[in-house]
Amino acid sequence: MGRFAQVFRAAVDADLLRGDRGWTSVGSVGPFVAGASTASGRTVTFDNALRNSAVWRAVVLKSSLLGMFPCRVYQELPNGSRRLASEHPNTRLLHWRPNPWQTPYQFRAMVEGHRITRGNAYVAIIRDRGGTVRSLVPLHPDRVRVVTDDQGMPRYDVAMRTGERPVRLGWMECLHLTGPSLEGFIGLSPIEHAAEAIGIAQAGEEYAARVYSSGGAQRGALVHKGPALSDAAKARLKEAWQAAYGPNSEAHRVAVLEEDLDWKTLGVTPEQAQSLESRQHQVIDIGRYWGIPPWLLFEHSKDTSWGSGIEQTNQAFLLYCMQPDLINWEQRMLLDLFDESEIEAGYYPEFTVEVLLRGDMAARGAFYRVMREIGAYSVDDILAKENLPLVGGAGGSERCRPANWVPIGTPAGAGGNNE
Repeated sequence: MGRFAQVFRAAVDADLLRGDRGWTSVGSVGPFVAGASTASGRTVTFDNALRNSAVWRAVVLKSSLLGMFPCRVYQELPNGSRRLASEHPNTRLLHWRPNPWQTPYQFRAMVEGHRITRGNAYVAIIRDRGGTVRSLVPLHPDRVRVVTDDQGMPRYDVAMRTGERPVRLGWMECLHLTGPSLEGFIGLSPIEHAAEAIGIAQAGEEYAARVYSSGGAQRGALVHKGPALSDAAKARLKEAWQAAYGPNSEAHRVAVLEEDLDWKTLGVTPEQAQSLESRQHQVIDIGRYWGIPPWLLFEHSKDTSWGSGIEQTNQAFLLYCMQPDLINWEQRMLLDLFDESEIEAGYYPEFTVEVLLRGDMAARGAFYRVMREIGAYSVDDILAKENLPLVGGAGGSERCRPANWVPIGTPAGAGGNNE
């Protein structure tokens, strides 16, 4: 038994490993692993769904963005302000090193990838004897089964190795991130619910591939207008035609129809089937399941209504597509990685998303000037946001405002320069 399993077994009450008596299985994503049959005739699985370019782009985009956003621990102060709590142990986990082998980006992108494909992501929480979180270990969703006791509290059975008895983790030993859920324990899988749309896209790609493999030739039949051919003659004619003009022959050869032979086209052309339009529509349809606008899936056949500039479109995407996921992560981490005393002391995790909202140099300069003039930013505040060396001292941290500004209700000529 490996060290990883030993850590878990030492942390779990041995009585819970003796059977499932008194426990109710909520389920897992296991039944879908084998795939779902669709009306298009394609069987959609988690693996082959990712071979579709729209699915791949949607999953990579959302998971990589969440991995890219820095996550730090802050503390809310009694006066309503806040400070960066760099000394908090969870800062190291969330911002520097979640476990011995992954960077924060790799960790979050992997976990979010699990959540937005399977609908569930599981992370084992490894604590020391004092209760401090020391490591966060991602668990593959296919190896986790959620069970509940008679009081409705969740537990997590983790299959460490095939054939071994699963390790049961308590609800405080597993950080469980879900997608939309109908019963509060298991999230709904976007790929499972998008199976029909993905199946249509797969069928469209296969149809296009077959058109190319046939050199663009349509499916058809040779019609013999003379006396009926024997089976042997039909076989020889078919073999000769395939050898001369079939998919494995040289493309664009001229067919020669002998006496009493005619060609009859069967089916429709790609244009008649609207193959291109259908494939473009499937990109948009698949994007809906992940809340991704077409232009972020590189589908530019239609104009976007998400804004007129990159800053506006980024802001809309952040608000409607990413912000719910970030809040989901922040609230789940707060409940599972911070104890009650830390929460009461005002500690909480938060993602920094300004990197997605940065405008061009002129727009940022105008914004900083306004914030500097109203006293909201100091020189060092602006330099820090631009990742530039700080001035330091009183000159860098000093905040100013116009000399002629006075509180509302102040008599004219008092407290300011009104000339």
